[in-house]
Amino acid sequence: MEINWNRVQAEVADLLRNLIRINSSNPPGNEIEVALYLQEFLHREGIDATIYESSPGRSNLIARLPGTGKL
Repeated sequence: MEINWNRVQAEVADLLRNLIRINSSNPPGNEIEVALYLQEFLHREGIDATIYESSPGRSNLIARLPGTGKL
C-alpha cells in the first residue's frame, strides 16, 4: 500500500486549521470543544475515544489503538 503524502498533508493542515479556530483559552480552560472535535475525527477513523471531564468544560480525551505485540 502506497501512502499519498499530499493527501495526508492536506488532511493534517485541515485538522490543525480547525483546531486553531476552537477557543480553548485558559483561563477559563474550556477544552471540551477541542476534545469533542477530536473525538468525532477519531471515531470517523474507527478509533475509540472517550472524554473524561474533571469539572465542567475541563476535559481529557483518551484514545486507544490495539497493538499486535509485534514490531
